[in-house]
Amino acid sequence: MLTGLNINNFAIIRSLNIDLTSGMTVITGETGAGKSIAIDALSLCMGYRSDVGMIRNGCEQSQVSASFSIDKDSIAYAWLEEKSLLDSEQPTEVIIRRIINASGPSKAYINEHPVSISFLKELTQYLVHLHGQHAPQLLLKTSYQLVLLDRFVNQKPLVQEVKQAYQHYAQLKQEYEDYLTQRDNFQNTRLLLEYKNRELQELKLSDGEFEELEKNYKILANQAHIQELNQQIVDLLSEGNFNVSHMLTKAANNARRLSEYDQNYANLATMLDEALINIQESITEAQNISSFDFAAEDMQRVEARMHEYNTIAKKNNILPEQLYALSVDIQKQLSELNSSLGNQEELEANLELARKDYISKAKVLSDARRKGAELLSARVEEIMNELNMKDAQFYIDVVYDPNTLSQDGSDQVRFMLNSNLGQQAQELHKVASGGELSRIALAIQLLTASHLDNGTLIFDEVDVGISGKTATVVGRIIRQLAKRIQVISVTHLAQVAAYANNHFQVEKWNDEGTVNTRMRLLDSEGRINALASLIGHEDLSAQAIDNAAFLLDQSQNDPHLNFDLVTGLQNS
Repeated sequence: MLTGLNINNFAIIRSLNIDLTSGMTVITGETGAGKSIAIDALSLCMGYRSDVGMIRNGCEQSQVSASFSIDKDSIAYAWLEEKSLLDSEQPTEVIIRRIINASGPSKAYINEHPVSISFLKELTQYLVHLHGQHAPQLLLKTSYQLVLLDRFVNQKPLVQEVKQAYQHYAQLKQEYEDYLTQRDNFQNTRLLLEYKNRELQELKLSDGEFEELEKNYKILANQAHIQELNQQIVDLLSEGNFNVSHMLTKAANNARRLSEYDQNYANLATMLDEALINIQESITEAQNISSFDFAAEDMQRVEARMHEYNTIAKKNNILPEQLYALSVDIQKQLSELNSSLGNQEELEANLELARKDYISKAKVLSDARRKGAELLSARVEEIMNELNMKDAQFYIDVVYDPNTLSQDGSDQVRFMLNSNLGQQAQELHKVASGGELSRIALAIQLLTASHLDNGTLIFDEVDVGISGKTATVVGRIIRQLAKRIQVISVTHLAQVAAYANNHFQVEKWNDEGTVNTRMRLLDSEGRINALASLIGHEDLSAQAIDNAAFLLDQSQNDPHLNFDLVTGLQNS
């Protein structure tokens, strides 16, 4: 329930602070006095878009705060608790504050915690329900008609189940479509990989083969020069009179003779003998190498094999020595590719199960909507009859289509009207006049609002175009509704205002050259004077006062106020 509203430097309001209670509260005032400004200010706390033009002329900042009282078992309380935004000292009290700056962005607070505008919208959907002057036009939209019907049917858990079932189905459908797209992409990738793999497998690659080919090619290409240099080594070590082997042998013999005279030469003789052994082994090694002879066809074979490597490597834009690693990697990719694709049959089966689950829940919701549509249609006709539309017939057409899947269900909802007997009912936008649309919209809003178990319901001049006996009926119905939920109504009708529990008067006056607006709670005498003005008496004569007093007394003691708007029955 909205308990208070504080407004500073907003539009033509310098400062306004009002306290609100339960029941039916009306706000009246002369045209242009600013009856709807308080509602506009409250809409800021609901997260509506701000504009620097809302700031009072000559001021740098506008500030609005709204106070609410909530129950511990309410959705709003649970939301605040989840977001850690409860007031620790007064957890059942909520203060929402919005600041508009002439320079810079606006700011929002919940219990003095800075929050985003989206947070205001999330919270206030559980606190305030606003029905403005454009509600009749909204009624022409089928999407809004569905919202109103669901509100009246009051099957929130079922609506949520359908929404969740659809979201699950939509998720699986997206996964399946992604799978098909992935499968097609994978097929193209697989074909390319398989082609490359066949080429590489035909080469019969082995690890390190190309490096070995390069080594052999180097030997084959320089075979003559290698043999020439190798022979020179053999000649220097063992051929001719002055070869290394002959000289080392002579030197070793001389060292042994010298050791007979001087034992110090014995070690030298040993060293020379060891050097001679190494030379002889070197000669043998050089001779063995020189005896290895490659045939001409070996060169052809190596060149052909290296050509195969180079050709495939060039196609893959890599070095030839990297081909073996590429072959291993491609085989790995093919294996991963095959395993990464899910089981198509399993995906299709899960998708079908999700579709059937959605259809089952959507059908239950559709049945509930159809029953609710019958009841709402009958109740709307009752109120339309009281609102001087005696011959009009109102229908709600609910068409279930199992092939239509959405988070709102599988129903197409259309509000139908037959405003003249003997004619065929048609959709509202085709047959309803402006006056008829206003009355139907008001009837539906009143009935659907009766299912709101908490918060505050605000009517912002929804009774435009209504007068006389019809206005009395509207006032009575709003008062009946206010037994279940706090109702605030901005009105210009005395018949509606007379039914209120609380009556605020908006006044505008010039204050030192600037326009200012104030709102004050009227006492009994003030209410009578305000009603007299609304009836149209320019001078508050004794007769005008008596008429207004009679209207107030009749309205406050109306026996029809015992009527239960929800059940459509009289209370005993």
